[in-house]
Amino acid sequence: MEKRFTAEELPKRQWSIWDEWLGELPYASPFSMSWWLETVCDVFGGKPHVFVVTAHDNSIVGGIALREINFLGKSIVSPSTLSLYMPVVLSENLDRHDIVDVLTELARFLMNRFDVIHGVHNTKELSDVRPFQWLGYQVDVRYTAVTDLTTYGFNSMNKSQRNKIKKAERAGLETRPYGDSAIMWDLWSKTFERQGLNAPVSLAEFRRLIDSIESHNSGIAFVTFQADGTPTSFQLCVFCNVHTAYGWIAGNDPTYFSVGASSFNDWSSLNYLKTQGFSTFDWCGANIMSIADFKLSFGAKLVPYFGLELKPWWFEPAFKCRSFFRNVTRRR
Repeated sequence: MEKRFTAEELPKRQWSIWDEWLGELPYASPFSMSWWLETVCDVFGGKPHVFVVTAHDNSIVGGIALREINFLGKSIVSPSTLSLYMPVVLSENLDRHDIVDVLTELARFLMNRFDVIHGVHNTKELSDVRPFQWLGYQVDVRYTAVTDLTTYGFNSMNKSQRNKIKKAERAGLETRPYGDSAIMWDLWSKTFERQGLNAPVSLAEFRRLIDSIESHNSGIAFVTFQADGTPTSFQLCVFCNVHTAYGWIAGNDPTYFSVGASSFNDWSSLNYLKTQGFSTFDWCGANIMSIADFKLSFGAKLVPYFGLELKPWWFEPAFKCRSFFRNVTRRR
């Protein structure tokens, strides 16, 4: 019986076809775009790939853009430090039987192509991962927080956050779109310094990431300033279209926690996105309880998403050793 769908690697000269297909999907994320993947691999290392599943008429019905690294001579799928999502993407016009067949074809192709599949984290739109389970993949249930911006308002937040925002307003704090990479990186670095770590990228590398996002009109940064002009908090949101904005990275100067700068930044950012027509805000993770509680206090809802992995027994201890030594290096 002839296969209904075929998985293959898309050569780089045809990546524009993939990006155009993504651009037509309301739920596509920037994390799947070829330019994003190339930028991430340029900064963090690794080799970018785009794999597609096509129907008989050669139309794309699904696929994934992913990063490959080499470790111990093995070909490994692994996301970068700053990519929460590296998702499988599907066409909207697939029925449930099509979805199973497309995912089965892609899952088989990837397991034959790579030695290890580590950390394929999907956005909330991929709700059926059974074909991966059936083929032996490990499925990890994770959580993010999602805000419906169409109904978002001051009373969406709990009393504690409302009080912090009122306090910040009385102190004269102001949040506005602001694109100074050096200011954002400084605030971001201070967030890591509180944990005894260095930022995962240098200022030059950070600028490369920001420049790529700006050149593709796929992000906006919000910086909160004290009344005297001192920057206190920021977050950088990325998007493909005006459906969903993703809270990609954020940073704060701990000196100003007491004035509610972080809460005021989130409140102001979400309001701005709402005025620009965005309908959904994905906070990009709610797996740590204290962080989840903060995000949910803004009226967000807890939403599951799935991670997919296919790892031999030796991979986990070996990769943990690699991560340990890299973290030690970062602390020096």
